[in-house]
Amino acid sequence: MINIIAFHCVPYDVDPNVENFWILLSERLRLLGRNLILITTTEIYSNNIEYVQVPFKITEYHSLDCAATNTISNATEIKSIQNWYKCGFEEAVARLLVCENLFKKLFNELNPSAVISWQSANPISRLVRRLCLDMDLPWWCAERGWINDTLMLDLSENNRLSEVTTSFALNRIYYQYKSKPDLYENIKARLVKGKSTARYAEKKCTSEENIRKLYEIPAASKIFVLFTHGEPHLNALDNKLTINHSMDSDGLELKIKSIAHAISLNNDYLIIKEHPFNSLYDSEINMESFDCKNIIMSKLEGVDQLLFQGNYFLFTCSTIQFNAALMDKRFGLLSRGLLSGPDMAPFVDDFNSIEDFLNCIKNKNDWVKRNEEVKKMICFLFDYCLLDISPDNSSASSEELAKHLAIYN
Repeated sequence: MINIIAFHCVPYDVDPNVENFWILLSERLRLLGRNLILITTTEIYSNNIEYVQVPFKITEYHSLDCAATNTISNATEIKSIQNWYKCGFEEAVARLLVCENLFKKLFNELNPSAVISWQSANPISRLVRRLCLDMDLPWWCAERGWINDTLMLDLSENNRLSEVTTSFALNRIYYQYKSKPDLYENIKARLVKGKSTARYAEKKCTSEENIRKLYEIPAASKIFVLFTHGEPHLNALDNKLTINHSMDSDGLELKIKSIAHAISLNNDYLIIKEHPFNSLYDSEINMESFDCKNIIMSKLEGVDQLLFQGNYFLFTCSTIQFNAALMDKRFGLLSRGLLSGPDMAPFVDDFNSIEDFLNCIKNKNDWVKRNEEVKKMICFLFDYCLLDISPDNSSASSEELAKHLAIYN
């Protein structure tokens, strides 16, 4: 039977739909003479799928039965590991050698016809992509999709440099695209009342007065909420990816400082909600450098609580911007993404001043026009670029992907 490899990095308690999708895909592939093998960094709860367990962090590849036997000249990968994990040069080289030899050994033993890695910016995924290129193996990179309960599989990146922007064919399709009349409302309906929109476990709280009371925010003041993403990780790559997103570390911090200052001068408030990975890797925004009032670093408030209570929203690459759009919230972007552009969500660098940027977000009439193009992009992504892995639709999506993967030998 021909093997296909997929990397799995999402714990079951974070999102059970991902593991359940791999199980369904495995069943469909068996019917087509293919065997799915997961390389997983997390525990698998099913006995119906073959898997190999490996560490999540590349710095943990040190006690494996696969010694480093070759030399690496890829300075970019070494530097990204140093930046990502904040380790020294020698450790980065040693761990990369062990990791590379392990996957080379696995690929040679399993002889896969295709490989799906996980999260394109991750150093392990970038290593896997290089190995697949060297071996002429069809390769995709998976990640949880921009819309809840979906999965993206991309030939490029899981970000602005995805096929959505780099594929000439997809761009042709987009400019001619018109969604079905009820599609957008059906996508909105996926935001089930009572179900958290957060991608990671957190406490639930949706009381309107909690945040204002907790931080003594006057009723006349507007609340802006900034959701960060994995900016330190994107910056760890130190390449054109960061430039194409317009979010290098120094430039992004300067934008946030300027925005915070403008919001404060208007007697409004800015709440900053860091991505869990930024906190985990000690890469949070340095609030001590902010010389203005009315700036709050959120620690306890949940995503839903902030989405319900905030008046306006700011994002970098966070997928929460899609939830905000589906909830008819007005927002602006501090980095380029799939929803940025002159006719879509306002992007800060497109404006002459921070004040003009913030005023555009607050301009309800302007947002109505922009929102139409945002809706078109969301429908397009759902129709053409995402696999629906919600419980009711995961079976059909797994069958669709299995048929595609089965064409490779």
